[in-house]
Amino acid sequence: MFNIYFHKYLKVAPFALALWRAFEAQHIEDGYRSVSNVSQLKFKRPMLDLGCGFGEFAGVFFDRQVEVGIDINFDDLVRAKKINKYKELFMADARKMPFPDEKFATVISVSVLEHIPHPEKAIAEVFRVLKPGGIFIYTVPTIEINKDLFYPEIFRTLGLNGLRSFYLNTFHKVFKHVNLFSVKKWQIITREAGFKIIYLHGTFTRNMMLVFDLALIAALPSQICRWLLNTRWVWGLSWKKKILDLIFNRLGRDKRITGSNILVIAKKK
Repeated sequence: MFNIYFHKYLKVAPFALALWRAFEAQHIEDGYRSVSNVSQLKFKRPMLDLGCGFGEFAGVFFDRQVEVGIDINFDDLVRAKKINKYKELFMADARKMPFPDEKFATVISVSVLEHIPHPEKAIAEVFRVLKPGGIFIYTVPTIEINKDLFYPEIFRTLGLNGLRSFYLNTFHKVFKHVNLFSVKKWQIITREAGFKIIYLHGTFTRNMMLVFDLALIAALPSQICRWLLNTRWVWGLSWKKKILDLIFNRLGRDKRITGSNILVIAKKK
């Protein structure tokens, strides 16, 4: 299934991001199946996609419409509407959602909480809008990501600590990371909101993160296109599949998961 996700994300994202998304998608599928004990991937409805963006993740991952998507970026919501993956879309702050108590059975948030100041407020809101017994699924990078990136490791090995710090600061600024907590702190925040964590697992291997970081330079044209035209430029799909499959298949066989990015599945008590 890894390859299926990877091929689909390659159609909408550059290699580095497709790699990131495919690994997250597969681990979400595996994690949810393990806690729900189902053979098919069926999430309890209604569902909220928190921080849906322009529907990049949902457009591939879900095989049917999601009831509600929410994001703070208006332009992304306009694009999300075009893919017809959501029944309803709302522009709102995740820390103050415009929904009544106990509205949703499932809330999913993929690589979103690291962008929100005071994410504990967003998690508390998720708890409020979930039905009793509802499930909250989220992925988030942790502070450990700094140890698994390619270029900072090269700079560290060469004793260029100033360049290492500059690269890390630039990396997190570009990706708009405002929270880089430890795995333990994410656990504490989730539990303090009232949730019971029923599954926690890393989603990336160190080799995958090294390749991701190394490949970021190739994603720059696509990202510039998004900044200027609000759409991603994806090119050379046919030959990229043949070449990148070799890399991806090797990375997919690596089972040495780190804590640089985690999947948390929590249940409202």
